[in-house]
Amino acid sequence: MANALTPQDVKEQAREYLKLTQTNVIKLAGTVISHFQSEPKPRMQNNVQIVDANGNLLFYPLRSSLKVAFTGGEIEVPVTSEQFNTTPLNSTCLFTGRLGLVKSFGNESITYIFDTIEVL
Repeated sequence: MANALTPQDVKEQAREYLKLTQTNVIKLAGTVISHFQSEPKPRMQNNVQIVDANGNLLFYPLRSSLKVAFTGGEIEVPVTSEQFNTTPLNSTCLFTGRLGLVKSFGNESITYIFDTIEVL
């Protein structure tokens, strides 16, 4: 019985199997080639701009993104304003994230969501 598995071995094999079959991780290394921030767009309803209780016009939040070049292509990565301000142009970065359900203009789709950006 030299090859018998201990309960700890079985747990470790199960852990490794789950890591291989249930992991949702995306990593992308590339160079930031441009920054982009959208113009604030007015919030509209029935072709009329929406105002708040004080009469101020309401706008959708700015959308920030980085254009990243990697081996094989380029991609536009949506980022938070903090990530936008702290990621230098022409820097090589490792983007780590996951696939997730994203709602954009009322439509849902599965796309990449990068949670961390590490400047290399």
